[in-house]
Amino acid sequence: MTWSYSTVLTTAKDKVRFYTQDTDTTEQLVQDEEITFALSEKNQNILQTSALVAEVIARKFAREATMTVGDTRVEWSKRAELYW
Repeated sequence: MTWSYSTVLTTAKDKVRFYTQDTDTTEQLVQDEEITFALSEKNQNILQTSALVAEVIARKFAREATMTVGDTRVEWSKRAELYW
């Protein structure tokens, strides 16, 4: 699986990454192949694909548990709310 992004935004994949803000190489949320699949499911419509990918990202975060270690609390479900 691969992950790539170019700020030139000439490809549909890069536009989907831009709209979903999956642009940080150190925190890769979906793979290129998953975006390609989503584009095929949505007939290459970039905005519809972006909505689908955002929903997938939200589900990914929603299934993560809330953790508390000492005074630090991480609520992964809060990240999911950003994508709903």
